[in-house]
Amino acid sequence: MALKTIISLLCGLLSARSFVSRQTFASRKNASTRLREKEAKETLNFNVDFSYTSDLLPSSSVDVHDFFRKKTTRDFMVSIGGTRQVEELPITAELKDAWKESCDRFHSANFPNDTDDESVVSALSEAQFPGMKLQTSVLNGIKKIAMEDGTQGYETHLLAQKQEAYGPPPLVWIFNKLTGNADKEKGKFYPSSGKSISRVSVLEKEGGCVFHWDCKLHIKVEFPAVLVRILPVKKEKMEEQGSAAIQKAVEKDIRGGVDATRELFLKWADNSIVV
Repeated sequence: MALKTIISLLCGLLSARSFVSRQTFASRKNASTRLREKEAKETLNFNVDFSYTSDLLPSSSVDVHDFFRKKTTRDFMVSIGGTRQVEELPITAELKDAWKESCDRFHSANFPNDTDDESVVSALSEAQFPGMKLQTSVLNGIKKIAMEDGTQGYETHLLAQKQEAYGPPPLVWIFNKLTGNADKEKGKFYPSSGKSISRVSVLEKEGGCVFHWDCKLHIKVEFPAVLVRILPVKKEKMEEQGSAAIQKAVEKDIRGGVDATRELFLKWADNSIVV
């Protein structure tokens, strides 16, 4: 989702980096000045804050809260309506620490505390780009929580990710260099450059119930500070445009997950399937 936007930005930075390398080589700056420029870092910050509510659920003899509490329902929503492969994994000490750090970042009191209401779930997605395919697995910490109205919800935190690029070796090499994957052990999860918290719940509305999803996401991309002056737009404008593009992709996923879960409930209520 947001990966296409990030890759486009990184490719822009790659072109800029090539230009700077030529200009720096042609200049007569002393070695210490060039070293300081090379080591200085700048950061792009992309932020998303999005909420989505489903259409009203029709009156039914079955309890929507019973449906919502099912593990299969949780996994169906996390998999964006069954479009992604999900798998539950052990909660390691490292993942628990990352979970606590995310709770602190987003001022959440729902810390992991070794209960049956907590799980770490991986979700595998695949994105196709011109000449390259990218597989990304993200680890989310998921905890059942009590919402303000007394109903049950889920709170999820993005904990770690791993990526694998496939395509022509030169393009894969460039991607791995720009994203830092070249320095990472293949197949191993690492802390994500993105930080995210989501809360999914059933809300009581006038006339019935709805599914509701809140999401906050922050992505940080570091690059050499010397590139700032030759970016195609100002840093602040790039952050604004990047955030808007990422939010559009996030909205598509969340809408898809919520709407698919609503359809699943309608089938379940009609006793046409068992979950």
